[in-house]
Amino acid sequence: IIFLAGYKWTIFIAQIGFLLFVAANIYPKVWLMYPTSAVCGIFQAAFWTAQSAYIADLGKTDKIGEEEAKENKYFGIFYATFQTSKVICCSNTHINFSLTKGEVWGDLITYLVLRNGLVMMVYGIAASIFSIIVGYVGKFHRRSLIFVIASIVCYGSLIAMLLWKPYSSQMYVLYILAILQGLASAIWDPVVSALYETVFPKEEEAAFSSMWLGDNTGHLVVYLYAGSLRARTSIILQIIYLTIALIGYFILDIKQTYQQKKLPPVALANVAVIETQ
Repeated sequence: IIFLAGYKWTIFIAQIGFLLFVAANIYPKVWLMYPTSAVCGIFQAAFWTAQSAYIADLGKTDKIGEEEAKENKYFGIFYATFQTSKVICCSNTHINFSLTKGEVWGDLITYLVLRNGLVMMVYGIAASIFSIIVGYVGKFHRRSLIFVIASIVCYGSLIAMLLWKPYSSQMYVLYILAILQGLASAIWDPVVSALYETVFPKEEEAAFSSMWLGDNTGHLVVYLYAGSLRARTSIILQIIYLTIALIGYFILDIKQTYQQKKLPPVALANVAVIETQ
């Protein structure tokens, strides 16, 4: 699809799959939901690959050493805008349920929806704000330091989930955890997206399709086992996954640094110029 239509038209055409899925929910039947879900998944794959490649293309520059910084900034702006959808959607949900709380406040499901909606609102606000900040901080070329900060935040929040025993008087902890996860998401999303383009120059489509394949595969795997495991076990698995991902990143970073040191300054300049053409 991207080869035939290009980035911008692929983003536009992909909306068809989303609209079909939304329309199917108006008349939710099993025989209708499964096909539209499959169609939506196909178009979604094209959409995310095209939009990532398009943002990376916007960050192209002829100035040596500034390309990754510009891509971090543009990805930060995109993800900040994207995360606002959680704020808007959860705000509407909260308003709708609040209007009827006099009738159904005793319903536990309604209470959980309200609580989760507020937590997701806080998460979305934090992720949006920090995405902008991280996008601009990327110009200082401190990717490894940013990854360390994100990993500390993730480890801290996951360990807190393991040790914390929730009480009704300590629900504020949920909002603190949501802010921490929003910060971590604001770091991972734009920086990792820019990293993929840096590792695979001139192969944006293949790079981002691989990135989103791995991302969605992870979602699928977690979905398949999450219902049969205790929350504590799932959190421990998340810590293990995070550790493996960090080891992989630092191996990649060391490899990139070693390869750059092997090249003389003139060769590094020529490579940077070639990659921006």
